[in-house]
Amino acid sequence: MKASIFDIDQTLIDSSWVKQYLAQYKTYGAAYDAFGNKDTVIESTLEAVKFCNNFSRIIFLTGRDEVDRARTEKQLKELLGDIDYLLILVGLEDTAKKKAKMVHSLQSIFDVLFFMDDCHINRQEVQKFGVS
Repeated sequence: MKASIFDIDQTLIDSSWVKQYLAQYKTYGAAYDAFGNKDTVIESTLEAVKFCNNFSRIIFLTGRDEVDRARTEKQLKELLGDIDYLLILVGLEDTAKKKAKMVHSLQSIFDVLFFMDDCHINRQEVQKFGVS
């Protein structure tokens, strides 16, 4: 089975506003609770997700923490409707290495077509396993 892997923040959703509060609030969820959701969708990525859904499993691999799973699931459901996806949260610590390790693990289950992430270091680590 084929899979297309997408990051969420700054790839599918512009959540750049929250970064200034992460040091103070520690998680995305805590910042959202304090300020409300100011995220906006990145339409070109949303269209890519919808297109890839026609021929591959959609996987979101994000640096959000597990404590933010319910909020993230709700946000994705609102954006994607009935598109089926797999959500993997690796947390903010050592994200690039964790994402690369997870992509490598997923390669034993899926034919990973590509990895879309806004962060160069994340893409660089994943490329070590032959996925671009």
